[in-house]
Amino acid sequence: MLKELDELVESRCDITLAEIKEHFSGRVSCSLQTISNNLKRLGWGYKKIVKLAVKVTEFFHS
Repeated sequence: MLKELDELVESRCDITLAEIKEHFSGRVSCSLQTISNNLKRLGWGYKKIVKLAVKVTEFFHS
């Protein structure tokens, strides 16, 4: 499941914790905090997402 979580966030860097929870509903029952903790273990965080958004913005404004 962690690999799928990592791939999901990689493909949709703006996804919310609630959307992630909905994606896995029916297979896994967990809290938003658990999802957040696993994202941190995978190296994801708000700052990483912001940096990605900045890079994309800089690309289009160059």
